[in-house]
Amino acid sequence: MLNIGSFYQGRTIPNKYKCIDIKNGKVTLWVYIELPPEKQFNAMRKDGEKEEIKTISATFTQDLKYYDQYQLITDPFIIGKLTKIFNSQQKTTSDLSLQPMPRHVLWRTTYRQRRYMEYKDDDYVYQRLADIFNNFLTLNEKGQIKPIELNIGKDWIQRFTETHEELVLRNAWPPKKSLKNILDPPTPTWPNQPNGWNKDLEEQSKKRKFTLQIWLLLLSTTYA
Repeated sequence: MLNIGSFYQGRTIPNKYKCIDIKNGKVTLWVYIELPPEKQFNAMRKDGEKEEIKTISATFTQDLKYYDQYQLITDPFIIGKLTKIFNSQQKTTSDLSLQPMPRHVLWRTTYRQRRYMEYKDDDYVYQRLADIFNNFLTLNEKGQIKPIELNIGKDWIQRFTETHEELVLRNAWPPKKSLKNILDPPTPTWPNQPNGWNKDLEEQSKKRKFTLQIWLLLLSTTYA
């Protein structure tokens, strides 16, 4: 479980985090991202001076149930360094204002630190994009296509964003060919219920969530 005031490191992407607040099942985190040298850029301060930006930091909020994505930092040296950085950004004398970072920007920025698809060919990345899109769709009890519940589909959205960012980085978006042949959404059965639909909707939802967890495990093993 996360504790307010403690620092953490991501288990998959090694960014540093501080738990700022926990409320109503949501956790607010401050994230500190060290940019690779080739991604550093110049920014104009309010006083007109230029400053080289080597890090990005922002705050964001997510469901508390994802707490197991973070590992507690216990090294006093790292904690001391992060504390100084965090405290310096809370001072009103800072020339650079800290703005909340949109979630998709955070995902894209962290993906650039670990481009796990960099050496895959375009066809592979396009197919991955289509697979994620297909897995994000399901049928409702009326046999109509719908996206899966957002609380369990967030991981698909993040992976879709990372895959899209890879295509952008290699100048392969928009696609140079149609993706129609590799898209395979579920076939609607409306006005009939899908085969095997369980009238107990709660039990059906549990089954879909379990199936999604298995797919996520396979996806992270295969692609990441």
